[in-house]
Amino acid sequence: MSDLLLLKLMPPRRGSGTIERSGLIKKIAGGGHQFVLLTAPAGYGKTTTMLQLADTAGRTLVWYQLDAYDNDPAVFLRYLTAGIARQLPGFGQQVLPLFAGDFEGRLRLLLTAFVNELYRWEQVPIVLALDDYHEITALFVHRFLEELLDHLPEHVHVMIASRTMPPLDLSQLKASGFVKTVRAGELRFSGEELRVYLTGRGSRFACEDLELLERKVEGWPAAVKFLADLSCLDSPSLFPGGSNTETYEYLAAQVMSRQPDKVVDFLKKTAVLETVTAAACDWLLARQDSRQMLELLEKQNLFLVPLADSGNAYRYHQLFREFLLDQLGNERQFWQRQAGIMARECGELSLAAEYFRAAGAQDELKAILAEAARQALTQGRWQTLSRWLTTLEESDLTDDPWLSLYRAKVEMFQGRLDEAEKWLNKAAPFFLDSGSQQGLTETRLLQARVLRCRGRFAESLSLLEQVLHQLPLADNTRVDLPLERSSCLLYTGHFREAEAVLVSAFAAAKRRNDKYAKAHILEGLGHVYWMQGDYPRALRMYNKTTERLPEWFMPSYHMQDYIAFIYLDWGEWEKALDYAKRNVAIKENFDLTDALPSAYGQLSSIYCSRGEWTLAEEYCKRSVEFVRENNGDHIYSALSLALWSECLGLQGRWIEAREKAMEALTEVGPYYVLAQDVCLLLGSLSFIHTGELQQGREMLSTAVNRFDQYGFMRGQCYGYAFQAWLAVSEGKAETAREYTEKVLELAARHNFLNVFLTHYELLQPVLQLGLENGVEVAFIQRILARKLEKAVPLLTCLAKHHDPKVRSRVIAPLAEILGVHAATVITALAKDTDMAVRQSARLAAQRLGIPAAQEDNTPGVFSVSLQVNMLGRFTVFVQDAELGKTGWRTAKTQDLLAYLLHKGEPVSREQIQEDLWPDMDAENAANIFHVTLHRLRKLLNKSNCPDMLAYSGKRYALQWAGFSSDIQEFQEQAAAGLYQDIAMEEKVHCLKQAAALYRGDYLEGMDYPWLFYGREKFRNLYAEIEITLARYYLDARLYAVALERLQIMEAADPFNEEVQAMLIKAYYGQGNRKALVRQYQKTEVVFREELGLRPSPELQALYAKLVK
Repeated sequence: MSDLLLLKLMPPRRGSGTIERSGLIKKIAGGGHQFVLLTAPAGYGKTTTMLQLADTAGRTLVWYQLDAYDNDPAVFLRYLTAGIARQLPGFGQQVLPLFAGDFEGRLRLLLTAFVNELYRWEQVPIVLALDDYHEITALFVHRFLEELLDHLPEHVHVMIASRTMPPLDLSQLKASGFVKTVRAGELRFSGEELRVYLTGRGSRFACEDLELLERKVEGWPAAVKFLADLSCLDSPSLFPGGSNTETYEYLAAQVMSRQPDKVVDFLKKTAVLETVTAAACDWLLARQDSRQMLELLEKQNLFLVPLADSGNAYRYHQLFREFLLDQLGNERQFWQRQAGIMARECGELSLAAEYFRAAGAQDELKAILAEAARQALTQGRWQTLSRWLTTLEESDLTDDPWLSLYRAKVEMFQGRLDEAEKWLNKAAPFFLDSGSQQGLTETRLLQARVLRCRGRFAESLSLLEQVLHQLPLADNTRVDLPLERSSCLLYTGHFREAEAVLVSAFAAAKRRNDKYAKAHILEGLGHVYWMQGDYPRALRMYNKTTERLPEWFMPSYHMQDYIAFIYLDWGEWEKALDYAKRNVAIKENFDLTDALPSAYGQLSSIYCSRGEWTLAEEYCKRSVEFVRENNGDHIYSALSLALWSECLGLQGRWIEAREKAMEALTEVGPYYVLAQDVCLLLGSLSFIHTGELQQGREMLSTAVNRFDQYGFMRGQCYGYAFQAWLAVSEGKAETAREYTEKVLELAARHNFLNVFLTHYELLQPVLQLGLENGVEVAFIQRILARKLEKAVPLLTCLAKHHDPKVRSRVIAPLAEILGVHAATVITALAKDTDMAVRQSARLAAQRLGIPAAQEDNTPGVFSVSLQVNMLGRFTVFVQDAELGKTGWRTAKTQDLLAYLLHKGEPVSREQIQEDLWPDMDAENAANIFHVTLHRLRKLLNKSNCPDMLAYSGKRYALQWAGFSSDIQEFQEQAAAGLYQDIAMEEKVHCLKQAAALYRGDYLEGMDYPWLFYGREKFRNLYAEIEITLARYYLDARLYAVALERLQIMEAADPFNEEVQAMLIKAYYGQGNRKALVRQYQKTEVVFREELGLRPSPELQALYAKLVK
């Protein structure tokens, strides 16, 4: 560990003049909070308060003094690890091996290792203190700390001191009482504290002088201490006229004016040093008495902060240092340059580069930059390198091929392809002429990436093959090669080959235990699985390595975009929109031009599904213009144009839609094979609807055939759906049935709801055909229930179908939709000629309280014999006796019963095995399935339900005479309260009943991908219930009750602007202006720090109106 490292990790020594804040410390420490955040302007005693809190806590103190250099992820993590290792020898064994290469892409991996190491020291209570956190602007550091706090072991406490509020999402932690925030108001000295403190120092003041002093220092602890340390404290000259004079500047000037010239000169020149030592000062000033000078300064308390256990090393108080540097004037750059020369001679190249950059010493910076840049890139510090390179003139970089190459790498990280290509073209001839194999290899790798981004996949692959054969054996383990190869293969439709490349690379990385490579390869596999339509597996890949990965650290990395598409395809529009908005905000704020078109495209796609046409078109336009203005990757402009065509078609503007489709096909060109097929698919509808039937049919057929060849399931789903619709429209019954079965089976298996939700009007005939033929009935019923009143005409029509099975299938979605029309259809079916239909309809009517169901003399519906609870812990009651009360034989026995109840329709053995034992081979899964099935049958037999589990047509299903579930009641009560035309009191009663039924997540405690959809659905419904109740209580002026509901919703979703608007309305209604202002300010902070956005204009206007 170097001296430089040690100095940053040593807490300041507490001098005799320290201001004791016993009352404040007691108040903070008494809350038992695991995380204390002190945020106030400079000089408010944040550092002192942290030291006193550490003393009170009786914990091992880990101190970390932050500065601007710690914005580099590598620097931050090394210091943090070293600081803990000073107190816990041996700490870092798991973390240190990860400190090579790209830090940003492995946040989750690093965090996991870090937390695991902390748990190894569970018997040692520690407190981690991060001072001057306002110096941190790097999003990697913020996200790492945010994740660390989320997973912080109980024996570890954290304190942070910052001049500004850190951009950390602490909403959930605050709600749990984990966080204590201490602001300037709490840190200020009161008039009484000021009097007691000064009296204790022997100062005497008249009342009017004390009041004048109190106004002068404004409770600022630093100013209080500075004044108390002055020998002429009671002098009238202390109080110049004018109360608006900057307190600190005035005091600092007064102190400087009282010092001898040699002391002032020493202070100003040594202020350029990050860490002040006698040796450094002697070298810098060419003198030999710096030790004595530093001892004098320390004795006089001249803003010199000694670092504990450092061997007489110091740092200046930051405010005072800034003042001194300003006083240097024109000499500042000279002394910064001298400091750089000193650091260079000591081998501290990064520190030297920072000094030279600050000094504007371009010649010196250029002389060391190639080596310093290589070190920085090896450690993943490309942001640091970017800062250095911008200091030099363009001609300086052009003359050095390595600097040109490094500039190209930085431009690629920032997504500026044209600039990257320009600098590569400058570097390549130099390396070729000099015969530098290393330089040529690095250049070609970057050129391959540029070619791939330009859509020139074959050339990129060819160049990568050249590099692979030219690489020395020691370099064959690099991870960028397989990642680039797989990307090229993927975008040309070679999904299996792309997967094989990454699987092979992962096996090699696993053999050599290369955690860095494994993390990135798993990310790449996640992308492959998304393209293959295996969304749960894709999410597992992402979560294994980069859960909550801050994508803005990898500008050309679009995998976070695909998470938004996953939720979109699942019909989870709100969650998809949250991801998409966050991506756009981040990429706009950080000027990540390469990633912006993709982010705009995903946001446009979501707005299109939601029917928000203006926004959808606006973001399509932005995507296209951005690509064309920056000559970026045309795959994204072409896809955005195709999406624009889809958006126009959904509005019935088919002529305009065809124009955009033609533009998309022109834009995509011959290179982007997969993108071209997507453009053909989405454009085909506009050609068909504008009379170009044959061309549209050919476009659609071509796209579907290629998607089948690639295995692109998302494309297959859309293609089969459009083919089914076209066949129905043309009266081709056999083809229509074939494609209807194809699309519904594929969509149900992968939960691709969105194609039917977005294109509902177009695909109604397909859904009708599916219900009539009994294809994926439960899946179709979910779609129809989502469409609410729009689905009632189709269901009304099918309620008159000649087949009683079809009539029976409309009852479940009608019961969820409710409303007058739905109730009328159910009432009619309760008098159906078929007994099974009649009984099903009457059961629904009975639950919904429809009186017309019992008007005739037909025997009533039999009593419920089965009660199932699926919200929260899964329980089943048969004739009021809990099934498995004495214990399920195995967890899978319970899971199998829950699964069959969840499916609600016959399921094949193969599907059950795939869903319950996804990681097991078919033979073993079949054996375990039959054992589990036998145990379930045995349990049902004991409960007098021998015939409940049925097997027919190679499918398993549950059947019962009567059935009731909390899910059913929850949905029905919610539907009555949200959609039925009943009295307001009845609505509120129904909603309260529904809210009370929500005892936890759907099938809580079970962990299967197929559960995700249901969980999200019921969470969202519960949120809608709570918000609706809150609206009612606001209208009724029951503000306290409304706030109780709203605060629950805010904790679950702090970005819901409707909730935020109702919260400030509730505080306004209570007359609590302070709470109203605080709530809005909190909303602003959360939106800015988490999303990079401001609240909507509507919310801003509401606040402005109410706050007046």
